[in-house]
Amino acid sequence: GGSKTAKGPINMKTVQGNLKSEYKIGLNEMVTVRIYEYKNDFNLVRREANVSATKSNLTTIDLTPADCDGAQCYPGAFDKPNTTDCDAVWNAQLYNSTGSLTAFPGTFVYVFSGNCAVVFQNPQNQGYAIQFNWAKLGAVGVKIADKCLAPK
Repeated sequence: GGSKTAKGPINMKTVQGNLKSEYKIGLNEMVTVRIYEYKNDFNLVRREANVSATKSNLTTIDLTPADCDGAQCYPGAFDKPNTTDCDAVWNAQLYNSTGSLTAFPGTFVYVFSGNCAVVFQNPQNQGYAIQFNWAKLGAVGVKIADKCLAPK
């Protein structure tokens, strides 16, 4: 058999040098949004397609009607995220953001406050940009938190 690339959490140490933009959102701008670009050698799901189109020529697909029906829970630190930090992230997305975020191929959007984060990624080598409504992303985050942060 051949080797398979395992899905797993993003190693932030690997991508720190690939920051493309950063801005603040939410009440009192307590939540940071960072957009990173990643390369093939990162430990992410590999795609086989080849993208040669520039960003302005890409088709954009809006995924907003889609719902997250599965969640993977990974230990992100030695302890679970601070509930106050997560509430700030969810509230910024649910109530203080308008429109949709866009992720071009080979980028991911990292939204965080303190030690709580949500990551929205568009795998490298996809031939299209993807959009998702900010409020819907916040609702998905709450759903994942309910599953992953619930007391055991």
